[in-house]
Amino acid sequence: MQRMQAMVLTPFRIVALFSAVIGLSFSGCTSTSSDDEIVDDSENVDSPSEDPVLDQPTSAGFMSNFLWKPEAESLYNKGNPIVHSNPCALTFVNGALVTEFGPGNGRCNTARLFERCGSFPANTKVEIVDIQSGLPYLDPNTNLPYVLIPSPCSRFEF
Repeated sequence: MQRMQAMVLTPFRIVALFSAVIGLSFSGCTSTSSDDEIVDDSENVDSPSEDPVLDQPTSAGFMSNFLWKPEAESLYNKGNPIVHSNPCALTFVNGALVTEFGPGNGRCNTARLFERCGSFPANTKVEIVDIQSGLPYLDPNTNLPYVLIPSPCSRFEF
């Protein structure tokens, strides 16, 4: 039996998927007149004088109450790491989306990993990403859009 490989959903892929689903590309719009004649309106669109990319937010704010717990006591993933954080968002570890189990330990997210802490390298990268906007939350200590876990077999929190 051949085993299927799951696609890794990175924050970039989630935003791209979200954009594709809601159809954010509206260039070359057409409309129909009363005579069912197709009219090309793409030349009549006013282009903004300012760069809209510069006005876009670059983060969803700051994460808080963050905890990397190297060994869970829970039977769901006993002995494996857990990431707890606020606010409610998606959790990525080294670019891979982590299974979310809801609130726990006074925090909104409980992301459970199913590998031992020793299988993660030093400076493991944890990203917390807003579900609706796809924007990352920032580490309040570094202002970076991720947290680096220096020693994955040790507790890390802020």
